[in-house]
Amino acid sequence: MTIDLVKTRQEAHNKAILTKSAGGTYSLQNFYIYLKPKPATPTVIDQTSFTADQQATVTVGQSVDATTFHAKATNNSGDSIPVTVDTSKADLKKPGTYSVTLKAANGETKTVTLTVQAAPSPVVPKQTVVYGLKKLYLYQKPTFTKGQRVATYPKTKRTNRPMFKVVGYARSKSGLLRYQVKDVTGKTGYITAKSAFVAPVYYQKSVKRIKILNKQGIDRYQDLKLSKAGKHVKAGKTLKVVGMKHYRLTTRFELSNGQFVSANKKLVIADK
Repeated sequence: MTIDLVKTRQEAHNKAILTKSAGGTYSLQNFYIYLKPKPATPTVIDQTSFTADQQATVTVGQSVDATTFHAKATNNSGDSIPVTVDTSKADLKKPGTYSVTLKAANGETKTVTLTVQAAPSPVVPKQTVVYGLKKLYLYQKPTFTKGQRVATYPKTKRTNRPMFKVVGYARSKSGLLRYQVKDVTGKTGYITAKSAFVAPVYYQKSVKRIKILNKQGIDRYQDLKLSKAGKHVKAGKTLKVVGMKHYRLTTRFELSNGQFVSANKKLVIADK
């Protein structure tokens, strides 16, 4: 008589056989069964992520997208996936604070805060004449690209700086202010409104003394319109100033004798 003994604790890796001999005694024999091990299941690391700033600020009229909040998302394999912005509850044309929803392509969402601030007032009024302080480009559209350049104005000395009449305003897709201008040759387009690059041609504040820059000199006038010429003043001469007067969108320096000269920065310069 033979009896199989299975040790379940070892999951049938070994067996014992109990055998009865003719004399009535039993002997125990062990043998092992080889079980092929199951292949190990590789560990999968979930690399899903979704990060974004909790708040952001834009200017009225400025576009809003995932980059506004520095939003980034990845799937479980670590690959980047798109993030969209739902601004249906925000009025991008009106200052205020709004809740907007960021949604990753895998369906994960985040609610963040968007502040819309009022656009700053244009630096100069329409019809004001400005000139270039540094190298400038004239562009076809307010969102500047190299292919949209109409003209180039190199940086030059003060008396030769390019002049533009401001005829309107616009903003780039990112909200940057642009001047819509016409140059002295009649070309039209857009230039930057940054004060480091352009400034009004006419002085906006009075000074104590001025020096004549124009090589041909300038005339002193009896009237603000500068129609009644008086004595001519040569280049390099200085004049004492007692005040400033506005004439339309230009300015005049009033001299101690009651006469006037142009406050054009290409013609005169404040003298300390």
